[in-house]
Amino acid sequence: MSWTTLGYVADVCRAHALQRQVDVRVEGPEEAMALMDPPQVQQALLNLAMNAVEASTSGSVVTLRAQTEEANVRIDLENGNGPIPEAVVPSIFEPFFTTKLSGTGLGLPIAHNIARSHAGQLQLTMNTPEIVCFTLTLPKVNGSPDTKKA
Repeated sequence: MSWTTLGYVADVCRAHALQRQVDVRVEGPEEAMALMDPPQVQQALLNLAMNAVEASTSGSVVTLRAQTEEANVRIDLENGNGPIPEAVVPSIFEPFFTTKLSGTGLGLPIAHNIARSHAGQLQLTMNTPEIVCFTLTLPKVNGSPDTKKA
């Protein structure tokens, strides 16, 4: 993931974040290449980012963080307002499941399916009162000219 993809997602959700007085930050290396369809991965990250902003309280920070691992690019999207109730965690990736009054329950399932369609994963990796973190992992580019830069 480069700052281009993460920056785009941050910019798109920033107006909504400003209304809620939430800061959106991007961290990570300038370049991290993942095998991906950029619009689809942007949609998955946007779903996660908007959920994080909506779950955040005024003065909170939502962070999109990319890092490269041995065979993958890892994108963590975290907010400082949690936890997601343990009773609902097993259902969060199910279509139409929502705890929001106005939610459709499709954001996380769509993001999850996009990750799987890219031979990646989307997981809830931290769920504490201090931090809720979703991690999207995508295969790293091996130098193939057919791959896209994130």
